[in-house]
Formats: sequence, C-alpha cells, structure tokens
Amino acid sequence: MWQIFSVLGLLSNAIENVIDKKALVKVKSIDNTIATFVRVLFYVLLMCIVGYFTVGNIKLIFYPSIILFGLVSALNSFSYTYALKRIEVTNIGIISYAGPLLFLFIDSVVLHTQFSISQIAGILLLVIGGTAFSFDGSTYKFKKEISPKVWMIFIFWFIYGGVEAYLFKFFNHEQGVNSVSFFVSVWMFACLFLFISVLIQRKLPLLSYSKLKGFLGVTILGKTFDSASSLFTAQALILASVSQVRSMGALAPLTLLCVTFFVQGILKISVEERLDRKNLIWKSIFMIILISGGLMIK
Repeated sequence: MWQIFSVLGLLSNAIENVIDKKALVKVKSIDNTIATFVRVLFYVLLMCIVGYFTVGNIKLIFYPSIILFGLVSALNSFSYTYALKRIEVTNIGIISYAGPLLFLFIDSVVLHTQFSISQIAGILLLVIGGTAFSFDGSTYKFKKEISPKVWMIFIFWFIYGGVEAYLFKFFNHEQGVNSVSFFVSVWMFACLFLFISVLIQRKLPLLSYSKLKGFLGVTILGKTFDSASSLFTAQALILASVSQVRSMGALAPLTLLCVTFFVQGILKISVEERLDRKNLIWKSIFMIILISGGLMIK
C-alpha cells in the first residue's frame, strides 16, 4: 500500500514542478524572493484548508527543531526558484538517483552488509544515468546551465529531503503529530522568514496584484499538487521506512519526463523543455538506465 502513496506523491510532485516552471516561464520578470514567498504562502493556506476538512484541527509545533527547519525550508524553496529559472524541469530529478545509492552505502558501512554483483551493477547504472543528464542530448556536451552552483543546490535538496522525512517520522511516531500539522508548522515559519526577507529587501510593493498578475493562478494550481504530494509522501512514510520511500525516488526522472512530455509535447504548453528527437531519445535511454539501476540495488 505504501508504494501506491509514494508513486502518487511522485506524480503530484512532477505535476507541481512542471506547473511551477510554467509560472516562471509565463512571468519571467518576477523577483525570486517574491515568487518564493507567494508559492510558500499559498502552500500553507492550501494545507490549512486541507487540514480543516480532514483532521479537523491543526496542532502548531513550536519546537526549536521545527523553527530551525522552517528557516532551512525557506532556503530550500528559494534555491528551488533560483534553479528552476535556469534549468529544464526534467533536470530537477537528476539527484534522485543518489537516494538508493546513499542508503545502500549506509547499509554497507553501518550494518556491514556485503555488496552483491547486482547491487554493484545497479550503482554503476545509477552513476552513469545520473551523470548523463548533465549532458545535452544534441551536442553531447556538458550543459552550461547545470553549473557547480546548481549541483550544490541539487545536493542540498537531497539532504533536505532526507532530513524532512526523518523529522516527520520522529514527530509522527513520538509526538503523534499528523502530516498536516507538521507541514503547516514547518512552512508557516518558512513563510515568516521569507516575509521578513521581503521586508528587509524593501520588496513589499512587488506583492501588488498588478505585479503578480499571470503568476498567481498558475502558482495556486501548482501548490495544490504540492500539498497533495506532501500528504501522499507523508502517508507512505507512516506505512514504510524512510529508506524504502526514498528509494522510490529513482522513479522521479521518469515521472517528470512523462508529465513534461504530456504538457509540452501533447498539450503544447511550453515549459521551455528541449524535446527534439535527439534530446528525447537521450533522456529516455538514461531514464531506463536510472530506473533499472534503482531496481537492482533494492
């Protein structure tokens, strides 16, 4: 059952990523801090609405760890805006191949588990598949947009995802905190930190409707899927271990490619993804390699 929730979380997340990219493509002039604050604000509001109609009441958590993680979440969301403006949306899933690799490493070092031939082959496939997404499928050269700074952001996202999963597991199991209360608490503080950033940078006038017109509607839709992704993934974490759920991340690149192809290739809604024949074949080949590698090391 947890696999269903995990896949639904990945699918919702992929749709959210594509919609968020579309919002930034539609309003390219929007300020990074403003775009980040608006996204987080509507995420919190939508999560509160979901909480009202599901759990009935939302328990806000004021532990230092939650407040600190709220600050980290604000940085995570800002880095998401920064990266999404500069890279193709399918590149977001590149770092997901490291999930099974890291957990396999932890198992071998901490638990002294022996590597099987299948696992070693899986590791190699993951490294090859993940590295290949750094190259352009037409020129076969390293993509200029995936700079060292972007790679650092990818690594930060990966670490952040693991910390978020373990933190939720702790508060859910030890404190009985439901998923809605956890996410509202964390992102309420993230929203507060971002609003303070808006004030410090004197960008409050940029929050006027005239400045956000064209961005709001698409963003609200994106945060609807973002909220769903959080809740689906949280339910999977309740039913399974972090390593199991995070290992499903190997499917993230495939999910992103399918959603992006449907939106841009079929619906003809541009998200500035290169889907010419060479790039599509290149991405498809290494998607298969990534998934195969992920399955081989389970």
